[in-house]
Amino acid sequence: MDLSPDNLWTQVLERLQLQLSRPSFESWIKTANAERLEDNSLTICTPNAFHRNWLQKRYIKTIADTVQDILGYPVEIHVTVAQGMNPCVLPSQKLLARLRVTILPQKLFIAT
Repeated sequence: MDLSPDNLWTQVLERLQLQLSRPSFESWIKTANAERLEDNSLTICTPNAFHRNWLQKRYIKTIADTVQDILGYPVEIHVTVAQGMNPCVLPSQKLLARLRVTILPQKLFIAT
């Protein structure tokens, strides 16, 4: 399967939003973005070093497993930090809005 980093990351986001709690997904996964996919390696960009360390410590295996499920082969995951005037390019607002819509109904409670 030949996907761009953006298309792959969109699929990763769609799957991880169903696996993780909403606060975890929105805080740690949705704020990252795929920069490069080449030579069986995916590079993910995070906003800062704390965020990078948290992803590496708590979510790297989950991300790697999800990417492998999508691509059909294992990929090494590298996590970087946005540099200076080149912040991570976050997923489109349209995608983020769609992810919110699919998350909210799962957490909706109506008091009677």
